[in-house]
Amino acid sequence: MKNNIKNENVLSNICVPEGLEQELIRNCKEHKRTDVLTFRYVHVLSALMALAVFGIFSIGAAATYASVKERMESMPEEEVENFQRENDKDEFVTRDGVNSRPLTDSEILRVTELERDYYDNGVFPENTIPHYASRDEMTGELPAYVEEDNVLYLPEEEMTDEQLLQYIDHNAKKWYVNEQELIAEGYIDTLEESAPVIEGSVESRAKQLAAQYIKDFYGDDVATDPKWNAYIYYTPEDEEYNRPAQYELCYETEGIGYSTGYQIWLAEDLSPMLINITGAVFDIEATRYAVEEVESRKDEIANAAIARLDELLGLGMPTEYTVEIDDYDIEDGMTGYLIVKLTYPELQARAYVRVADGTIITYSSGFGL
Repeated sequence: MKNNIKNENVLSNICVPEGLEQELIRNCKEHKRTDVLTFRYVHVLSALMALAVFGIFSIGAAATYASVKERMESMPEEEVENFQRENDKDEFVTRDGVNSRPLTDSEILRVTELERDYYDNGVFPENTIPHYASRDEMTGELPAYVEEDNVLYLPEEEMTDEQLLQYIDHNAKKWYVNEQELIAEGYIDTLEESAPVIEGSVESRAKQLAAQYIKDFYGDDVATDPKWNAYIYYTPEDEEYNRPAQYELCYETEGIGYSTGYQIWLAEDLSPMLINITGAVFDIEATRYAVEEVESRKDEIANAAIARLDELLGLGMPTEYTVEIDDYDIEDGMTGYLIVKLTYPELQARAYVRVADGTIITYSSGFGL
């Protein structure tokens, strides 16, 4: 995989805020997390987060379960070499560019369940996905990876649990091999968390606040549930990209990237800049309504979101607001989300709101608006 990103292809189906396009390309080439806010707004089946291409579970993963780690480390040399060649050929940011077809919604929901068996319980597939140099070598059994096409061929019919476990296993091994190469080349130092959070430090307070925001907004107790890996990064101000200094906290579970995760960005004074849910499941399960119906309910939904933000963050009433439907969330005249843009006396904010229940999926303020 390394540095094979081609600038003209990276952004073909990704919505990127104005002024951040070059930063996305730079981050991808440097194997870094992207700071692009509206990855959340891109349909999950056509563009997942770019970081998933560049590392196993995420660069700087806090822990790899023992049985999975043993499985990765015990791969035969031939299998490692196969994945090295597969990584070297990759030039994609989106998962659809690698698979012969996207996973169905049903398959994604099942993958998120099977991943927990794979990582938590050591439930592995009976067989592994074969690598072939060309399609002429294929036996007809799928899934199968073909090197000349750089395509992971999936069966047209919905995959069985065994096939989905093979898919999970294939991606886990591929990303593990890639990350080992990145370590060897000096792009990253270790798979472990870069620095432990010291009790009483600013980082410790940031982590406590992030966990509280996640619990308040989404109901998940990431502070006590051991399935969550938490990563915290501090990035100084970057005037070139109009990025203020910030603490970035990410909460993820091991896996391909379809499962729910969370992002929290806090300013240096620890005020929230971004509170965000990621992953495919919540989008797949979201109820969609006719655009005309949503248009007629815009103010009702916006006022509910305003009241909720006041309850959670103490923002009070905005001096003005606007409501719009995100074009990227319209499918066949149906949508499940609204964007509410808010002006308060001290800040500007944006809430991305689910129509069905008024849940605030994303809150951002002061940056990327």
